[in-house]
Amino acid sequence: ASLIAAMVEQGVYMNTSGGSDSDIKIRNLKNFYEAGGFITVGTDKMRGYGTCMASLIAEMQCLTQAGLSVRETIACATRNNAAALKLDTGTIEIGMQADLIAVPGIPDASFEALLDPVFIMNDGAVIEKH
Repeated sequence: ASLIAAMVEQGVYMNTSGGSDSDIKIRNLKNFYEAGGFITVGTDKMRGYGTCMASLIAEMQCLTQAGLSVRETIACATRNNAAALKLDTGTIEIGMQADLIAVPGIPDASFEALLDPVFIMNDGAVIEKH
């Protein structure tokens, strides 16, 4: 617990990617988040939208298993990722770069809606429509 407190105090971000024991991973994510830590969502599988999203979805599901709501999990994958990388993306507000995806319906804890986006926008331009 003292390591988690030190990480939170120093403003360290914890990333979901990696770890072979999901029970330990989920417990660590839960403890870190409950201590006020910032979590980012990542993957090492960056080959094509479907493969990348399937891996990211698995990481996001770990966060809901750790007790985060769907909304909190999406914020980790967007706002927190952008903040950790010091990017002007991650939220929908004036002055932010318009990078987003639109999905049908409201995402649930399965996050499967992310696999079938209605459109993908990068830097304010729609780059792909489904």
